[in-house]
Amino acid sequence: MHIVFLIQDCTTVGGTERVTCCLASEMARQGHDVSIISVFGMEGKCKFAIDESVHFVVSSDEKYDLGLSKWARLKRVCAVARKMKKNELLLSADVIIAQKFFAAMLVIRLGFGKKTLIGDHFPYKLYSEPWLTLRNIIYKKAKAVVVLTESYRRDFVRHGVSNVEVVENMIPIAHQRHLDNDEKVILAVGRLAPEKGFDTLIKAVASISAKINGWRVEICGEGNERQNLEQMISDNHLEGKVILRGMVNDVATEYRKAAFGVISSRYEGFSMILLEAAACGLPMVSFDCPEGPSAILGNGGGMLVKNQDIEALSKAIMRMIDDENVRRKYAKETEKIVERYSPKKIYNQWMQIIEKYL
Repeated sequence: MHIVFLIQDCTTVGGTERVTCCLASEMARQGHDVSIISVFGMEGKCKFAIDESVHFVVSSDEKYDLGLSKWARLKRVCAVARKMKKNELLLSADVIIAQKFFAAMLVIRLGFGKKTLIGDHFPYKLYSEPWLTLRNIIYKKAKAVVVLTESYRRDFVRHGVSNVEVVENMIPIAHQRHLDNDEKVILAVGRLAPEKGFDTLIKAVASISAKINGWRVEICGEGNERQNLEQMISDNHLEGKVILRGMVNDVATEYRKAAFGVISSRYEGFSMILLEAAACGLPMVSFDCPEGPSAILGNGGGMLVKNQDIEALSKAIMRMIDDENVRRKYAKETEKIVERYSPKKIYNQWMQIIEKYL
């Protein structure tokens, strides 16, 4: 089967981009002819590892500028559609998987709706009107829409998009043994962006800083909030206790070395960080934010605390620090997460949807 993924820009770092590469690679390993078309891509190369048999193509070496207004971006979709009308990969595809709203608009405008599945990784109300209505019109023209959670599915169905299925993300890295060492590192991973809640994490650490001598929080990631977070660290005298590591080349090694991890997000799509941590046997503390953490950690693997409750987060961090047996218990439970979200299982779920609609 020839399966083509269409995505806005797969030369940038992001959750949807990583999921696309993981799923495309697994489909290729299962014997399918798989291509990824990155509509834009100034970098030219995919940021994530993909199976060598996956055909990766950048359609335009321009940058997709999120700073443009939505109307300006819509005009770009129309302009790109004219250039891609006779794209051989799209024409020859048995199945097109359009990742997110931009790719969906493009593929529907090109007239390929009858062989398209749309992957949408975000809450229904991510957009405001008139974009919500436009998205619904476009999504109804595809064979099906695939979302990450049951609550997402219910929201789409409630607003008239009935052809919606649920498939969660797969474990994005190989299962690896956690290192049994004495590192007193609490790991947080993600973009330095407001939604990741690292400001809240810093406040939680500040409230217990006198009790955590010898321990440090390491935040791996980069983003526009760096200056604000650096100022918070300075204001709370947390130099040496909270460290902004920036981007790291081998995040799996960081998971394996840390004692436990923390998710302080205000909201998540379906946390790839929790899946990566589980693959490395790392126990986690997470806010019970929408969506994803409760689904992943609900049956073990870490502690869930009330969303954005700084005191509750502080207490959970202290419990993990104080009790190695608790950390070991949660680390053992990550094996269940690895089994549930294995690439083969998620691949099978996608193939069932393809067989159902195409």
